[in-house]
Amino acid sequence: MPLISSAKKRKLITELAQMLQQRPGPLRLFAKFPLVKQLSRFYIAGEKMSDAIRVAKEMRAEGKMVTIDHLGEETKRPIQAEEDAAVYKKLIQAISKEELVDHADLSLKLTQVGLNTGEGFCVEKLTEVLELAQERRVTVWVDMEGSKYTEGTIKIIEALRPRFPNLRGVIQAMMKSSNSHVARLLKLGATIRLCKGAYKEPPDIAYQHRAGDIRANFLKIVDKQLFPSKIYHGIATHDEFIIKETIKLAKKHKLTEKDFEFQMLYGVKKELQDELIKLKYQLRLYVPFGEDWLPYFLRRVSENPDIAEDFTHDLIERLHTEHNIDLHWLHPHFKHRE
Repeated sequence: MPLISSAKKRKLITELAQMLQQRPGPLRLFAKFPLVKQLSRFYIAGEKMSDAIRVAKEMRAEGKMVTIDHLGEETKRPIQAEEDAAVYKKLIQAISKEELVDHADLSLKLTQVGLNTGEGFCVEKLTEVLELAQERRVTVWVDMEGSKYTEGTIKIIEALRPRFPNLRGVIQAMMKSSNSHVARLLKLGATIRLCKGAYKEPPDIAYQHRAGDIRANFLKIVDKQLFPSKIYHGIATHDEFIIKETIKLAKKHKLTEKDFEFQMLYGVKKELQDELIKLKYQLRLYVPFGEDWLPYFLRRVSENPDIAEDFTHDLIERLHTEHNIDLHWLHPHFKHRE
């Protein structure tokens, strides 16, 4: 059987993901397939909060930390934002009750807690979450969303960070404004999660070449801004080149393995995760849960070729090693372990 080129494989995966996103009927049907649900559990804790807590405990046993995300975004109705904020408050209570404070924190999107309804309403809901989180010693990361929300997100973090030192921010290296946004958060003394970025953005505001400009900007931010600040930061990437260069930069800036953390998606590149743990580096996994798991999965795949490649690469290996299903012909550059 002839090999499918990497470019064609990516195109097939992203086109299928985009088609399903645009058609609610097939999307619902696809989500009901037992195999689809089973495979999603490699990367998503489950539909219930208890699933996320279970995964957090499992990862703790492996020496890994987690940040838990309740799936959902672009909330338009105030009542839904109220409900999402309530879920996060219950999650904070669960993290505290299960004595996971030193191993688990949470990540949320401002559109989940009412940013589309109004900035004032969003600040009110986020403040409720942060007050409880601070009381229970739980850290809260505010995820960065698409570019139309970037400035609003930074402003809200700037407004609330002085009151809530448990509030952390996320910056996407693909954005051409990322350097100035990093500077604004560092001025607050805030911990930053630096990632490449998962949204499709136009070339006038975002770098387009993930192995070129985005990599270069990512490492420039680490070298010139994050590591010199001596603040504990999160380096969120599956890119092995960036990981190796980050380790070199940590040595250059005389940082130890405990002075920063790597962050990765739950279930992706598990071998690399385990290798970082063996090398004594701090590692935090992004663990999503909720009923909206399939839209999350499809958006990750359709908008980010690197993640599509990582998911495919990892899934092929899992199917081979755990279920004896050989699909290596789909990936011409992938060699599985013997």
